[in-house]
Amino acid sequence: MVDIGAGVLASARRMLNRELSDAEFELFISPHEKIASHLAEGIRKSAQRKPIVIFLDTYEIVDRADYWLREVIKDTRNNLIWIISGQQNLADSRRLGNEFFTGYRAQFPKGLHVVPLSEFSKADVSEYFRWQVPKRKLDELSAAAIHHATIGIPLAVRVAAAIWKEGKSLEEIVSGLPEQRTPSAIVNAMTERLLMHCMAESNQEMVYALALAYHRDADLLAHMLGTVNLERTLSDLERKYSFILVEDMKLHDSTSSFVNEYLQAPVRRPAVKTIHERAVSYYTNERVALEEKLPTFADRLNSQQWKTFYLGHLHHLLWLDESEAWQLLYEGLLPGLVYDTYFAYNLIAVIKNQELLVSDDMQDALRQIARAIENTSVFSTQYFSSEPEQLKYAETLVKELGEKVRLQKYEDEQKALQLYLEGTMAFWREEYELAFDTFNKAANLITPLPQQLSEKLGRAFADIGWKVGTDDKGQPSKSPLGIQAYETALEYKVDGIYAHNNLGALYHTTGQYSEAQNVLENALEIDPLNAHIHNNLGNLYFAMEDYLPAQRAYEKAIEIDPKLTLAHINLGVLHRTMGGYPAAQRAFEKALEIDPKHIIIYVNLGNLYISLEDYPQAESSYKKALEIDPKYAPAHANLGVLYRLQERLTDAKKQFLDAHKLDPQNIVVLLALGAIHRQLEQAELAKSYIHQARSLIPAPNHYNLACLESIAGNTEAALSHLEQVKGTGLLEWARQDPDLSFVRDDPRFRALVGFDSQQ
Repeated sequence: MVDIGAGVLASARRMLNRELSDAEFELFISPHEKIASHLAEGIRKSAQRKPIVIFLDTYEIVDRADYWLREVIKDTRNNLIWIISGQQNLADSRRLGNEFFTGYRAQFPKGLHVVPLSEFSKADVSEYFRWQVPKRKLDELSAAAIHHATIGIPLAVRVAAAIWKEGKSLEEIVSGLPEQRTPSAIVNAMTERLLMHCMAESNQEMVYALALAYHRDADLLAHMLGTVNLERTLSDLERKYSFILVEDMKLHDSTSSFVNEYLQAPVRRPAVKTIHERAVSYYTNERVALEEKLPTFADRLNSQQWKTFYLGHLHHLLWLDESEAWQLLYEGLLPGLVYDTYFAYNLIAVIKNQELLVSDDMQDALRQIARAIENTSVFSTQYFSSEPEQLKYAETLVKELGEKVRLQKYEDEQKALQLYLEGTMAFWREEYELAFDTFNKAANLITPLPQQLSEKLGRAFADIGWKVGTDDKGQPSKSPLGIQAYETALEYKVDGIYAHNNLGALYHTTGQYSEAQNVLENALEIDPLNAHIHNNLGNLYFAMEDYLPAQRAYEKAIEIDPKLTLAHINLGVLHRTMGGYPAAQRAFEKALEIDPKHIIIYVNLGNLYISLEDYPQAESSYKKALEIDPKYAPAHANLGVLYRLQERLTDAKKQFLDAHKLDPQNIVVLLALGAIHRQLEQAELAKSYIHQARSLIPAPNHYNLACLESIAGNTEAALSHLEQVKGTGLLEWARQDPDLSFVRDDPRFRALVGFDSQQ
């Protein structure tokens, strides 16, 4: 036999890590997990063909594959009967050492049958002692006393046998046990006696190392125990103490949990200082070696091995130096909150699992941090249900990270991550310009940006675009910052359709029609069968008064998605505008078949009836719309138009004022109020509304500009704009449009709209 030192093993592992791919190295260091994953897939396929009964009589053998085992049970439980037995209670959730075990009852509340195994009888105790300690006989009275003291709990009997094997008297085993006769209290009392009175110091150190090690790893344990032959060391120990499981490199779970908590008492911590120093040295060396291959935190948090090393380092460092452990916690939280929130949770869990080591002052800090990351999505702009209390804790934590994180070799990335979190906090404070600038600073710190950070920044810019470029009804609103944010998001190639579509809508709203057309056509290159993009492109062509392309776009949208209500409505509006009233009515009726409660359909039907001069039907349609939503501004506005046509100025004014309160930037409303106040000879009010409308009408919206100039008394300009819409259905409406009543008697207007030829 050749002894291999721990240092040689560690060097070999580092060499393999360099030479193997990530997948190959993961298989090398985690063969059991990988095999279990494939085994689960095979069982799942077999169970789909015929029912199966699977009996696992020793759960501890498969507990490392517990995740996959549960997935198989979940996916195939209708075709499988699972019989699972083990030394521990598998049904109920509880903490096991540094980990939290979720019981099967929590995950499978239905169909689970729990059958507790019976405790040792007196005869079982005698038989077990005869097997474990053949050289020291246990008489019947002594067996009865041990049975009474341990209440037959198998693990307590095992520990009692270990104490008996050490030559201790019966009195030392059975006397002075706790009055509270719970299984855990009995096991803990027996374990404490074994540790304090029966174990040699060298054996104690080995037991302590097994209980304290952050994860089961041969190299780690070899370092902690200072041994060159770990298997021999553990095997020798297992022969003495049956609660040590050599193959799994751990203690029995209950024993491990007790020992860990037992050692956290201040008086006992010095006894394990050397063990933890060795563990910290191991994790430090392993992390440094691995970080040479993983130059960014983004890379590191993609490595399960690095995360294990970091968490293990924190776990053991807490026993040695609380302030340094907290420093390590903060430095891990910074990238964790940006790249891997599950890692951030685990950092907190490491500290919480060892709360007895934490001072009172730091206990409060731990609670504050735990509250801050109760919902880690608050550290992303994707969290759309922000609660003030949660945001307050998050903002405090982000500030602390900025103050306490020590800049390391890759400080630019650390600064960028800090800026990303600060930008997120500004986003939730609704300081969108500050958030935009902060995200930009983060992006400019690193070249090239890590892919994960690039994606997060791209999404953040898109979310700023949505927040500032969309009104409370989900409609695009004029926003230079919104346009800039979406343009920046597209540079990061984030969610192309979402950003392209919304940017196109913003360009449309601000009258940047060529830019809108380019961005929407680019969106169609990404997704040519997206009905919403075709519909939006139709809206753009309509606004540009390019009606035939608009019609083709709407019809394409309907071809792709026959139930897209808005496309039917828009097609109806287009037909009405072009004078195709029967086609318009068919489109609106089709839309009503799809969605009979859609308010916009009733408004547009009202508009159609006005074009047909069927005023009672128009009024009925608008009132149906207001029954659906009394605060729908377009219904008030169009009802106002109808009343103007009927020369009911008082009724019209009321409807337009209601609409203006609901939608202060509606151009049609502003024009109407300007016209009504001019008719009522209220010149100053008329000028005010005209001025507001002029600032909002985008070029080249010739028809609305013609209306504005008509109301303002600029006949030449009004007629000039009307000339630009010749050949369209707009001139049909112009014949009755009240906004053009101020130029209606001009012969040029009559000739332009066809009054003279009609007569």
